[in-house]
Order: sequence, then C-alpha cells, then structure tokens
Amino acid sequence: MPEHLKETLHILNAREKKPILKAISDQWGVDFRPEVMLMSNKNKVYITTPELNQVEWHKYKVDGVGLYIARMENEVRLSIEGAQLIGPLAKKNVVTVTDEETRTWFRGEDIAVEDDRLKGLSGYVILRNKDDFLGSGKVSGGKILNFVPKGRRITSQI
Repeated sequence: MPEHLKETLHILNAREKKPILKAISDQWGVDFRPEVMLMSNKNKVYITTPELNQVEWHKYKVDGVGLYIARMENEVRLSIEGAQLIGPLAKKNVVTVTDEETRTWFRGEDIAVEDDRLKGLSGYVILRNKDDFLGSGKVSGGKILNFVPKGRRITSQI
C-alpha cells in the first residue's frame, strides 16, 4: 500500500480524549467513557478494550485496532457502528425516520424532511427507525445529508 494511504494510530490520553467526549456529550447528551480510544492520522476515532495495552501491536503490521466509531473534524461524525453504540443512550438529536426514508438512506441518498422533525436541530443527528439506529447524518436546509460509505449502500430493492 502506498505510504500516503496508510493510517497510523495512537492511543489517546485523558487530555486528548476530552474534546471528543465533550463533543459527543454536547451533541447527543451522552456520558460516554470508553477506557481506550485511538485516533488515526485521518482523524478517525476507534475504541477498544484495555487489553490492547498487553499487546505490543505497534511492532506488527496492523490494519486496524478496535471499533471505528467516528471521524473528528470540527464536529464528531459518528460511523454506523458509532451511531448504534451512542444511539440507545442519546438524549437529543435523534431523528426517527419512516421505512421509506430508511430505504432512501441505505441507498446513499439524502433525506428531505418536510415536517417539523428537524425543528431546532443542527449539526449531526442520529437516525433511528423503530429500535434500529441507522447511522448519522448532517442537518442542512431541510435535509439530512447522507454519509453512508459507497461500499455499505444497498443498491438492490429493499
């Protein structure tokens, strides 16, 4: 793999974790405290168990460690798995979508919301259909912008 495409990971200390955890708390009202968090050079956030410290993983060619939960830019954008982890605990910024909107979402399309479900919301929201948490999207101009990766979209009829 070309060097510029490789991700490097480092374990975050308490000071480095603080802005990420604060952003999650501010956006979704969740007191989320994973023991071990890692950040890639591409601003991807991973969580794992404390047992990681017992393995000298940095000595090996490792493609990934832990569960990818978010990307940290100016805001936290949760991955699908991050939304599934944070969603059941979230106290705000969760939007319930219909079955048809769910199909639209999984095709990788933005969702136009014409009712008041987005009233007062800004930034990233978690999408929910019944008991399922679908991922996160960004509220913008009466829409929820879709960030489902192309490789995870469903192109067949659902």
